[in-house]
Amino acid sequence: MGKVIVCHDKDGIEKEFDSDQFYFRPSVYGILVEDGKVLMSRQWDGYDFPGGGMKKYETIEETLKREYWEEVGLEVRMKDLIYCDNSFYVRMNGEPVNALTIYYMVEKIGGELGLKSADELEKEYIGEPEWISLEKVNDIKIYNSINNKELFKKVLKNNF
Repeated sequence: MGKVIVCHDKDGIEKEFDSDQFYFRPSVYGILVEDGKVLMSRQWDGYDFPGGGMKKYETIEETLKREYWEEVGLEVRMKDLIYCDNSFYVRMNGEPVNALTIYYMVEKIGGELGLKSADELEKEYIGEPEWISLEKVNDIKIYNSINNKELFKKVLKNNF
């Protein structure tokens, strides 16, 4: 038996799991800001940055480009690494996850805004992408490890 780890579900409810039960999930997210707005992926009753889990055979850049295309329909170029953290959470299927989350600023190089593809699990919670005014960031619910609004504002402020 391993160490007991406290993690959260999508609603912030804490749950305890044995460390031996955790799935390790490296994931990459892109932050695209244009004209005072940030592009967000609609999820449940809130938002997340476009991005997601790496496949075993992918590089960080390949993951970011694939996830961005699937979730928001845009081709992007990776720019600066801006934040890295880990998050312990419970997936919708009840599986505990230790997610390494990596955030990059991105630049749009092509594509057309819209949800391109979603797997069966994602179809239950993901919606069309939306541009959110940076002034409204405090008014939205954010699902990711940069869910602290002050940190989110600081990250964006320091990159523009």
